[in-house]
Amino acid sequence: MKETVRFQESAVHRLLRLARTLADWRSEGHSARQLWNVVLCKGSMRRLVTKPWGKPYGLLIEPTSACNLRCPLCPTGRGTLGRRPGMMDMSLYSAILDESRHWVSRINLSNYGEPLLHPNIVEMIEMAKKCGIYVTLASNLHPLHTDELADRLVASGMDYIYISFDGVDQETYVDYRRGGRFDTLVSAVRRLVDAKRKAGSRTPFIELQYIVMRHNEGRLDEFRRLAGELGVDGIALKPLSFNNADWDDEAVLEEFRRRYPIEQAYHLYQVDEGAIRWKAEKTKRVCLALWYTLTVFSDGTVVPCCLDPRGELALGNAREGLLKAWYSERACSLRFALKSGDGRPPVCSRCCGV
Repeated sequence: MKETVRFQESAVHRLLRLARTLADWRSEGHSARQLWNVVLCKGSMRRLVTKPWGKPYGLLIEPTSACNLRCPLCPTGRGTLGRRPGMMDMSLYSAILDESRHWVSRINLSNYGEPLLHPNIVEMIEMAKKCGIYVTLASNLHPLHTDELADRLVASGMDYIYISFDGVDQETYVDYRRGGRFDTLVSAVRRLVDAKRKAGSRTPFIELQYIVMRHNEGRLDEFRRLAGELGVDGIALKPLSFNNADWDDEAVLEEFRRRYPIEQAYHLYQVDEGAIRWKAEKTKRVCLALWYTLTVFSDGTVVPCCLDPRGELALGNAREGLLKAWYSERACSLRFALKSGDGRPPVCSRCCGV
C-alpha cells in the first residue's frame, strides 16, 4: 500500500512525478495532441508568458455545489459559499468535453460539493474516458449505497478516487465531517474495494486521505492499520488548511486555530497569538495554476483555480467557451500580476501557491 505525505514537493520530486506521468501517458490512452499541449503548457510556465502557447491541460469541473456533510472549514459546509446549490447540466458538460477533448488530459470531477450526488456522475466519467482523459474524483463516499453503483464506478474507467476519511471511529470522524457516519463510510470503502477486485480492474486507484488535526493526530497508526485491513491502494496524510478566500473571516480563523495540530511535521502555517502566516518554506515564488488549468463551477462559471470558491476572479462562462476565458484580458492580466507580483488580487496575495 502506498503512503503519501502531501506537503510541498521539491523540484526533484516534481520532475520525477512528471517523468512517471509522461511514461504512463500512452498506456492511458492519451493522444499525441494532448501530450504536445502539455509540452506547450510547460514551456509557457517556464517562460511565464501572459498568453500561454498551449491550452489548459487540466480541468477541475464541479458536478455539483451541493454536499451532504457540513465540514466547518469548508465554505459549502459552513453555508458561506455564496452560490446556490446546483447540478451541472449534462449538455454543458458535453459541450466542455467537445471543446477540450483534443487538449485536456486531466479532469478532476470535484470542487465545492459531493460529486456522487450528481445523478449522472458515472456517465460524466465515461464520457471523459472516451476522450482519452485521466479522471480523478474526491468523495466522502456516503452516497455509495449499492453494489451496483460501485460496479458502475469501477467499470466507468475512473483512474483515481481519493476519499475523505479523517478518523478511526465515529467520534473522531464526525468531529470534522459533521453529519457523516463512520460505519457508512467504511461500508462504502469495502464496497468499492470489493467491486474493483471482483472486476479484476487496475483502476481506480483508491486512496484514503486523512487531514491531520488536533483531535486525530494521535491516531495515525490506527488509521494506517485500518486502511490496510480495508485493502485500499494508498493513504495520504494532509496538513490542515483553510480557504484563502476566508482569510478575513474571524470565525474561520478561530475554528482553524482550535483544530491546528500540535505536531510541527504537519504544519503549513506559522500560527502565532496575533497572526497566521504561511511558513516561508511552503511558499512558491509564482503560482502556476493559470498556466495549466481552469476550474468550472456547476453553473459554468470559469475561475482560475479551486481557491476562488465564490467566483471573485471569474474569467467567463464555459457556455461561451473555455478558450475565451483562458485567453481573456482578465486571465492575461492576472498572469502578469502573478509573474510580477504587482497588483495581485487578495485571493492570490494570500496564497502560497500550493
